[in-house]
Amino acid sequence: MRIPSILLPLALTTGLFMACGDKDGNTDSGSIGDDGTDTTDTDGTDTDTDTDGTDTDTDGTDTDTTGPVDEDGDGYPADEDCDDTNPAVNPGATEVCNDIDDDCDDLVDDQDDDLDLATGSVFYGDADADGFGADDAEIQACVQPEGSATVGGDCDDGDAAINPDATEVCDEIDNDCDDLIDDADDSVDGTTFSEFWIDADGDGFGDAASDAIGACAVPDGAVDNALDCNDDDDAINPDATEICDDADVDEDCNELADDDDAGVDTSTMITVYPDADGDGFGDMDDAGWTECDADEGETTDHSDCNDGDGDINPDATEVCDDADVDEDCNELADNADDGADESTMITVYPDVDDDGFGDIHDEGWLACDAEAYETTDHSDCNDDDEYSYPGADEIDDLYDNDCDSLCDEGFIAEGDLVISEFLADPAAVSDSEGEWLEITNVSGAEIAICGGWNLSDDGADDHDIDIAPDEAIILADGEAAVFGRNADSAVNGGVTVDYAYGSAYPLANGNDEIILSFDGYLIDEVWYDFDGDWSDMDAAGYSATLNDFWLDAEDNDDPAAWCLGASTFGSGDHGTPGASNEDECPSTCGDGTIELDEEYDPAPGPFSAVFVDEHTCRWDFSDVNQLYCNGGCSWAGGGGCDDADADILCKLITGNPDSEAISWTATTALAEPGFPCTPLGLGTAIDVVDRGVSVDVSWQDSSILANHGAGDVVAYPDCTDP
Repeated sequence: MRIPSILLPLALTTGLFMACGDKDGNTDSGSIGDDGTDTTDTDGTDTDTDTDGTDTDTDGTDTDTTGPVDEDGDGYPADEDCDDTNPAVNPGATEVCNDIDDDCDDLVDDQDDDLDLATGSVFYGDADADGFGADDAEIQACVQPEGSATVGGDCDDGDAAINPDATEVCDEIDNDCDDLIDDADDSVDGTTFSEFWIDADGDGFGDAASDAIGACAVPDGAVDNALDCNDDDDAINPDATEICDDADVDEDCNELADDDDAGVDTSTMITVYPDADGDGFGDMDDAGWTECDADEGETTDHSDCNDGDGDINPDATEVCDDADVDEDCNELADNADDGADESTMITVYPDVDDDGFGDIHDEGWLACDAEAYETTDHSDCNDDDEYSYPGADEIDDLYDNDCDSLCDEGFIAEGDLVISEFLADPAAVSDSEGEWLEITNVSGAEIAICGGWNLSDDGADDHDIDIAPDEAIILADGEAAVFGRNADSAVNGGVTVDYAYGSAYPLANGNDEIILSFDGYLIDEVWYDFDGDWSDMDAAGYSATLNDFWLDAEDNDDPAAWCLGASTFGSGDHGTPGASNEDECPSTCGDGTIELDEEYDPAPGPFSAVFVDEHTCRWDFSDVNQLYCNGGCSWAGGGGCDDADADILCKLITGNPDSEAISWTATTALAEPGFPCTPLGLGTAIDVVDRGVSVDVSWQDSSILANHGAGDVVAYPDCTDP
């Protein structure tokens, strides 16, 4: 290899060229051979005294007879050989690196362009003087040239910090020239690493809880920060916006969450309200405020109608209470709230008459409170009558006022109802179906038959008449009711029965008793003996019928007051069940015999102002207006008309021995019939029976005024009729 000219000094080059002239000292126009002989000398002037024996003088003038000296035998005489002791050194030798001028050209080793570079060493240009040359700047020389290195491998000869001995550092350069850069080079200096952290959620922020990763460049899945407080959620990182959430997540990783973070997104906030009673519902009257979470004593619901009571809120159950509290805040309380707890309710009943007692027959309903015309007591036997309720005073009004199932107890007396007809031996149907008895009201007022009535005999037959007060049989004065064995007219012989007593009370076909009681007191009884005094009544298919003239609880004890029913009813039996007996028994008035309660038979005189009642056979003076009582004719007083005289007139008019005059008029005798002054012998003497009058009574059919003049009379009395 030749030494590049740029490495050889110019002077050395010049010297080399000068040292290579004609070695024999002649001035030849020819050339000098390689062996030092003149090959072109033809003029015979060569005075060369060459002693090497090689001179080939052709002109015959060379007188050299002795051959040249060549001690080392290298073919070069000593005068040409610069070291004739070393056969390897001669002008024909190859210059090699050995610090010797091998080819005798006065140039040694690297100075000689003819140097056999293969004998030298390889050096490399080392521009950056870092001891490593560039492989593409290879130099072969004997001695290391200045600016070179003995080794190559420098991948950047412009930077002394880059060479094979350099330490690989993180700088994106192959510092140690091993074709590996930074993280790709296992020998990279870890002290030059940067720190990186795993970014599992890919949000650009590394896991603050993970260990740092040392590397030159960012590894895949890592970032150059450890700011992510939750590397499993890409919505959580320092660049995220803090939002309100139930878990109080720190979305922006500033160690503050929700309400504690001033940067929280207000659009994610909720409105909260005070919850003073801690029931989860806030004051409905409070406007509230916004924040992320409701703290203790706060809530998001503001529907609490009473924030001072934890038992009152929309989730509470409405319960019944005296104060009608709206526990569930739906603006409805107690009865008005369909959701009220039934277990807290009471049963209420209608109280139509508003007497504090509800209808005993009504099942009632559940409610919190009894409202108007409602009550919690349902023992009222007549909810249409304010005077009827348990414990009320019984009054004579056809109702069970005290709710003991009895109607008008204490106001129904013996004789108010009369046993007026009975059929003990029906013929059209069996006794067990067709027996019946009739009871007639003679009290002068309506009577209600409900509980407390009883039918019995003098033996074992006994039946309590069970009629509810609200189903009471109401009998008007003179009206009759029928009690029978069977109420079905299709099987009982065609009788309309008001009450069926069944088999508990049979009527014997011979001798028996019919005893009617109410509230333990006797009302009427009939003891009949078809085998004795009642034998006229012993006829199958015919009822025993009480004569209307003797419709009385005492008179009906006499068999003479009874007759056989004449009218046919239903299936063919005879009687008038439930109807008047007026036409069943013949009248005895005017038959020539004065009988029970009959006053006069026949009636004498014209008696134009009075008549005999065909039912009672008694005089009827109800249209008489005056009684003469002047002076000594006073009927009862000491003289003149007085109250006692007026009482006598009332007894005659009403036929009631207990009647009295409430008021009367004292006036001159009227020009009409009346009762004259008996002592004067005027008028017709009459017999008045059972009227409570102890004086003789006369009747004047003509004008008293005509016979008595202007004498005083008791006129127009207002009479009682107890």
